[in-house]
Amino acid sequence: MSFYEQALQRFLRESGAAADSDASRALAEQAFLAGWRAAGGELLLVDRIPMEDEK
Repeated sequence: MSFYEQALQRFLRESGAAADSDASRALAEQAFLAGWRAAGGELLLVDRIPMEDEK
């Protein structure tokens, strides 16, 4: 798992969005991405990890 993905998962877990609805999680991911870019992080292309119910 990339550093970006690890940071995103931690953000979702700590914000409580990981357990919320898909819409809530999507908004949290957008907020994280905006913060990541604002902090000077570059979005690296990473393979999206499927959720448990998508496997």
